[in-house]
This record gives sequence, structure tokens and C-alpha cells, in this order.
Amino acid sequence: RHEQTFAKMALRLTGSFERVHFGYPSLAEGPPAQLPADLRQFVEFDAATRDHAALRRIADYVREHDIRVAFGFDQPSRRPGYAALRSGGVRHIVSYWGAPMSSLNSGVKLLLKRAWFAALRHRPDHYIFQSEDMRRTATHGVGIPRHRTSVVYSGVDTSVFRPAPEHQGYVHAALGLDPRRKVVYYSGHMEPRKGVHVIIKAAAHLVNELGRTDLHFVFLGNKGGIERTYDPLYMGTAAEGHITFAGYRDDVAQIQASSFMAVIATTGWDSHTMSAVEVAASGLPLVVSDLPGIRETVAEDTGRRFPAGDHLALARHIVELADDPQLCERLGAAGRRRILQAYTQEHQVRGLVSVVRAVTGLASPALLVGDFSNRTGFAWNNIYRLFERLALEFDARGQPAWVAFARYEPPLDWENARFFSGVEELPPRPRRIRELAVWLRLIRCRRIRILYLTDQPSSHWRYALFRLAGVRTILVHNRVSVPDPSPAPPERGWRRLVKHVYTRMGWVSADRTYAVSEFVRQRLVLKGCMPESRVVTILNGVDLKRFTPRTRPGRNEPLEIFCGGRASTHKGIHVLLEALAILGSRSDVSDVRLVYAGDGPKYQDLVSLADRLGISDRVEFLGEVESTESHVHRADIVVVPSIWGDACPSAVSEALACGKPLVATRVGGVTEIVGDGKDVALLVEPNDAGQLAEAIAGIINDPELAERLGRNARHRAEQALDVRQYHDAVVRQVMEDCGLSPGVAGSVVVDETQA
Repeated sequence: RHEQTFAKMALRLTGSFERVHFGYPSLAEGPPAQLPADLRQFVEFDAATRDHAALRRIADYVREHDIRVAFGFDQPSRRPGYAALRSGGVRHIVSYWGAPMSSLNSGVKLLLKRAWFAALRHRPDHYIFQSEDMRRTATHGVGIPRHRTSVVYSGVDTSVFRPAPEHQGYVHAALGLDPRRKVVYYSGHMEPRKGVHVIIKAAAHLVNELGRTDLHFVFLGNKGGIERTYDPLYMGTAAEGHITFAGYRDDVAQIQASSFMAVIATTGWDSHTMSAVEVAASGLPLVVSDLPGIRETVAEDTGRRFPAGDHLALARHIVELADDPQLCERLGAAGRRRILQAYTQEHQVRGLVSVVRAVTGLASPALLVGDFSNRTGFAWNNIYRLFERLALEFDARGQPAWVAFARYEPPLDWENARFFSGVEELPPRPRRIRELAVWLRLIRCRRIRILYLTDQPSSHWRYALFRLAGVRTILVHNRVSVPDPSPAPPERGWRRLVKHVYTRMGWVSADRTYAVSEFVRQRLVLKGCMPESRVVTILNGVDLKRFTPRTRPGRNEPLEIFCGGRASTHKGIHVLLEALAILGSRSDVSDVRLVYAGDGPKYQDLVSLADRLGISDRVEFLGEVESTESHVHRADIVVVPSIWGDACPSAVSEALACGKPLVATRVGGVTEIVGDGKDVALLVEPNDAGQLAEAIAGIINDPELAERLGRNARHRAEQALDVRQYHDAVVRQVMEDCGLSPGVAGSVVVDETQA
């Protein structure tokens, strides 16, 4: 399977198998049958050999065929063959690892390992691993610098390994099992560290002690009688009739698809196992040991983890799933979705191609940097989607794209994660020498030529260092809100002179800054003294399919106001609570309640304020929620009470898209989102509870106004705030600023390099 994947990678890199060569320590039995028939160039080569004649032959072969890139499987840091490859003309050696490289080290031992690695003369230039935990065995075991490593997850053929209702009952018929039993499945090697004994102990406990005769355990992968070593654990007990060793088979996909669940009970370190990926692709829930490497194969919504070696904990999870078929179905469906998002063969091939192209300098890679976590959510979801679109467009033009976060929690399971060459963790605003060194090493090793930064300054001295390291284009997307809600006054005096000169020094300034609103652009130009020609306004968009009007009969009783935002002073939630207290004292306003979603440093202060105002019975504090979507849909009125300069608040766009009557403050970019159209939203001055209460009362007491605001709000969103138009505008500008020509997503760029 690996050879087939490598062949696809090489074909995409070179465009023809005539420029691809496969080397094996021995070809006595001929080349592998699984490789494409038109791949005909094979050579005997063992990188570990010390035979001088063999090393001279491989050097001559490399020279004769003008080979420039060598890609090895599980090749360590030191091999005699590396010098032969280099002497023949190989410029880049990449080693792909399907296993851990070492146990983890620390302290002096790790420092010595790093020194040893740095002293190696003919080592691979880059290492690719199947999981983040496997990469860690290289960086914290062997001492390989992180910037010389990448992660490309294993991919599976989702047309072969898939949910298959037509195979229901196949495993029972093929192995002669009782059709009433639920099959618990394992496939893999049988050595002790694989934990087969843990599964058998769990089976014996379930059958012998708990009487779970509705279960049957099937093991694939035994040969040479190795299964006999497990006889003492269950033979002669009731469990004997509930355990089957089925050996090696060619109908694994059918057996897997017709099983009920799968288990991987490794007791020692394991890799990102293919069996786990295949199980998830087949739509089965998976229970695995909570160990490095293997734990990345299962998310909370796709399966369960248990302490390694604990057969009782494993048994409890099996019972949980066996007794809840609906839970199994949900976990299996989520696992299948996760595979389709990040673990297909296409994901793997694309990832390998991108890494090799970047490492070998065959492209101008881009690095998209977020100053947040990949799990932040909320408004940052819009940035995630934009990152995906940019990665797709770079990929279409043959340019690899990496993404970096201030904090990375693997895996990157976005829908279009396959278009990223890799994921890194970077300090968002490097100030210390060590932090800057991390950036500079990554830029040099990945050969980054394009930097796309979120919410970074448009000019900074560290940009000069980035350019010295090889970056050619720096782009900044500015979404930063500021305390002053009014338009920025022009800078004056000596500050203006200094900023004017500094922002026009090309080495320390971004080539282009994208402002999410004219409010942000004016602040950058007037207060930051940026040249107007280098700042472009692209108004944020909203997903009109997710946020869309939903019909429902009448209003809520009591009428419901929704507000979502961080519990901090600048969001003005305290002003909204005061306005709600004012509404409660008015005779012309019926019963009204507020639903507030958000968390932050002022959360408890807001709860206390509601108590003091006597409105706690009319306020529902939800705290942090995964999404505000359902709450916006259910609300009668949406309020955004910010008291400072919000750059381009998504809460406003989402309310408009849902066709909700909106009351917002006249701050920052809010007026631009609402536009110049009449009756799109009611805008009030910030920090004025009386005005806010009056506007809300106006909507409550005038159903025609409420309907008109909602209708015009949706029209405004459709005309100016469609996220697809926003993405298109950003892509056009980014590609123009990078000097890249238009292209079709998914196109393959071919060059003449041999691999």
C-alpha cells in the first residue's frame, strides 16, 4: 500500500513514470506486483550496506539518470548510502517514517542527541511522520529539529473501506458464527505489544463473568500458530466458543464492514495504525488504548479510549457500545466523516507532494498564520474557512500552503484540510530570541516565500528578519478592534513623521494589508500613517446557507432577545442588562427575557449586576456555547451593544443573514455592515442604556417595523455579505499581490525533476 502511494506521489511530482525509479535491497524475485505496470525502472540499493562496490554502483546510477530527489521509507538519520547518493548528484533526501524513531529523551541526553544529529554530514534533509506523536519521537528522542519534520497522516481507499449494508451478515456466514452475536473485530499483528491478550481477557470477563453471550470476538492476522500462545487465557471456558482466530484473509473489507465494532488494545507505543483508519472509514466505532500515536486515530465523537492494558475498562466500553446501537451508529458516522475530511489516500498523496515540493524548492510555499487555536471556534470559524479556501487556491497553482496556530490540538479535521501541506505551532508575536528562532528556522526549512498573517501589525522590525530568511511577500489581514468607537483622528506632529517614514520602509512593512472594514482602513491610514495604496478594504462575509431565515408561528412568549459575545467590558453586555431593567419598568412593553451566550473575565460581574437590577429571573446566562446559530434562529430580536470600535462584528452579519430585527450600537465597522439602506437595523449611541431600551421597545411595539427590519436585513446580507463573495475577493487580491496567475482548483503542476 505504501509503495502505491509513493508511486502516485512520484508521478505527480514528475509527470511521468519515465522519471521515477524504485530501489530495493534485493530484486531477486522481481519488482512488487502491486506497482503500476508502466513503472519499469528498478535498481538494487540498500542504504545500510558498507560494500564499496555497491555504493559506487548506486552513485553511478544516480549520476547516469540525473536523479535529484531520494525518498526513503523508514530510513534513519545515518546510513552509508546517503554519501553515495549525494556524490551521484542527489540534492534532497526525504525519509518517510511509519514507526516511532526512538523512545523520548530529555535533559542532557536530549542535548547530546541534538548535538549528534547536527554533526551528521550526510543525513536526510527532511522527515515525514504519520502522526504528531510519531514526530515527537524524532524531535524529543533522536534530537531532530522540528522544522526538519512534517506530519502527513496515513490515507485509506474510501471506495474499498466504506459502510456496506449489502455485506450485513457477511462475517457470520464467512466464519460460521451465530448470526445473533455482535462481532467485536481486531486486525493486526499478534506480538505481545499489540495487546491481543488484553482483548482476550476482556472477552473472557464479558462471557465468563458477565454472561455476555451476545458477543463474539474475531481476530485477523494470526499465522504460524501464534494464536496458541493465548490458549491459557480462555480455552476450556465458555469464552472459547466466542473467540475466533481467522488468520490472513483477502476479504478484510467485507468482514470489517459487517462487524459491530473494532478494538485496538496496544500496550506499548504504536503508530498511526492503518487498521484504525480503515475501521473508521468502514463506519465502525473504535475502542483504542490511550497511548501516543494511536490516540490520534480516535476523536471523542468517533470512539472511545481506555487505559493501556486495562481489560476491565475495555470491557466496560464494549458493553456501553453493545447496549446502545444508536450511539454506535453516531460514532461510526462521525468516524466516516472524519476520514473523508482528512484521511483519504488523496489527502496523503497531496500532503506528500506538497512537502516534497516545498523541501526541494520546486515551489514558493505559503504560510498562513493565525494568532489563535485551531479549536477556538465562534467568529474564528470564518477565518478557518478562509484559510481552507486560500490553501485550495495555492494548491491549484502548484504552491504548497502550511498553516500555523498559536496552539495546535491535532488533528486538523477541517473539511478541506487535505489542501494544507502541514500544520505548525508558532508563537503569534515572537519577541524573544528563542521565539524568533522558531519562526526563522521554519521559514528557511520550509522555504516559505509567502506569509499571510492575521491581526499582526502592518509594519514591524521582525519582518526584515523574515525577508532575510527568504520570505518575498508579507500580507496582513487586520481584524483588530480598538477601544475608541469613533473614526480615528489623523496622527500629528513628530509621531506622524516617524510613522510616515517607518511604514514606507519596504523591508519592515507588509506588502499589503487587508482591512475588514473601512473603519479599520481609516485607522491604519490616518493613525498608523500607512500608504493608502497598500491598504485594501474587504468587508467580512457570512455563510448565508447556515444563517438563513426560518419560519415559525408568531413570537416567543415571553419575547426573546438574544445577545452573544465575550463577557468583557467593551462588548457592552452590562449596558444591555441596564436597558432590560428599564424595559421592565415600562408599561407599554410586555414580558421580555434575555438569552446571553458568552464567557470571559466579567461573566460573574454580569450575573451579579442582573441580581442587583432585579432582572435575574428574566436573563438566561448560557455561558460558553459551541455555536450561537440555534440561538440566533430562535430569537425575536438580536442586540449587539458594543461600546468600543468593533472592527467587523460577526454577530451583526449573522443577525442580518437570519432576517432578525437588529439593534446595534453605532461603533466601528457596524455601520458599514448595515449599509446605507433604510430600515436594515436600528442603531443607537454606545453606552446609552436609555437609547438602547427605547430602540428595543420600538421593535416590540411595532410588529410591522420588526417585519420590515428582518426583510431588509436579509436583503442586505444577500447583496453585500455573502461569504462566497468575500472569499472570492480575498483570493483575487491575495493571488494578485503574490504575483500568481489564475488557475483551476485541483490542477496539477508538472516539472522535470526526477525522483
